Amino acid sequence: MTEVDICNQALALLGDRAQVVTISPPDGSAQSALCARLYPVCRDAMLEASAGWTFSTREAFLSATLGPVGGWPNSFALPNGLSRVLNVMPFGATGTGVAYAIRNDGGTIKICAAPTAIRLVYTVKVTDTALFSQLFSDALAARLASMLAGPLFQDERGVKMSQHYLELSNYYVSLAQSADSAQQRSGWLPPTAPWVQARGAGTDKNREQSGG
Repeated sequence: MTEVDICNQALALLGDRAQVVTISPPDGSAQSALCARLYPVCRDAMLEASAGWTFSTREAFLSATLGPVGGWPNSFALPNGLSRVLNVMPFGATGTGVAYAIRNDGGTIKICAAPTAIRLVYTVKVTDTALFSQLFSDALAARLASMLAGPLFQDERGVKMSQHYLELSNYYVSLAQSADSAQQRSGWLPPTAPWVQARGAGTDKNREQSGG
């Protein structure tokens, strides 16, 4: 599904027969303008609704090259695109993480920890809908429908529809999270997910799913 497909699915849930052609830029319709404004908000909220979707989880192996910061003996440059840190482990270790802190050091955001090299598990903001699972896309469409209901109907019906589709979105999220967890336990890795090079601080790749 494309961004436009998800937007049109959201409109269809609301009974709106309009079909948007594009949202980047909007195609001139009121529906397209609303989708252009609300779709990114809904997508980002959905990405944050999980401890880490398989398709948005990455890992990086970083070596301490930036020196001590604020009492921490070692600090590391953050990988490009980092959205949220999920776990920090000593290099070569798996499982339980170590204490860490995110610090602003003279305008540069760094991750600080005791080990001299770390394995960093984190999430990124994914905009490529080809990486979304069908359940995630369905949850996103329902979430978008919830946000579109108010401005499109502007009455009590819009309020009720907004609540209904928010509940539907939450239901799809629970299904998507269950399916995502099963994929992680089975060792599944998105075949189209890219390997990414961290900024001069080690190797950054998609999280290896090893059952834990």
